[in-house]
Amino acid sequence: MSIMLTVAALTLTSLTIESEKCDKAVISATAEKHANTIARRDWDALQGPPTLLRHMAAERGTSRDAVLEDMRQKNARMLAQVESVSFIYDFDAMTVATVETGACYAFIPLRVKLVGRNGKSVAVDGIEFFAELDGAWYFVNIFPTENLRNFRAAYPDFAHIVPPE
Repeated sequence: MSIMLTVAALTLTSLTIESEKCDKAVISATAEKHANTIARRDWDALQGPPTLLRHMAAERGTSRDAVLEDMRQKNARMLAQVESVSFIYDFDAMTVATVETGACYAFIPLRVKLVGRNGKSVAVDGIEFFAELDGAWYFVNIFPTENLRNFRAAYPDFAHIVPPE
């Protein structure tokens, strides 16, 4: 649907290992914070991983702030006709793993419910991707393909994470 609400499953390859060092409570709190930020439409609170933003800025020939502002504006436009949005995460089904460098990432199944200004609602089931990047946890939308390409270029340690066919 957009940069923040596109939900799709990702596959894990044999390069991932289950991790006990990754704190599921921290990951869950990050997911809830992300959901609340979107639900409140607090676009100024949206932040992206610094390395990814720098990579995207260099590729576009613009500033990191311009990339971040573009992301915020896309989300605002996408939700302009939406009265409310809610995220229901299934934290019991969360999959947590690490890359070879020890950085953690997680896939969390969820249901996103959107209610339009016209009163119609839609619910979409999917999986969100969160990763420990640049010393903090972030929601990362790796769809469409351009997002995945940028993510892999900025964080080659995560290059083995691929969307399903």
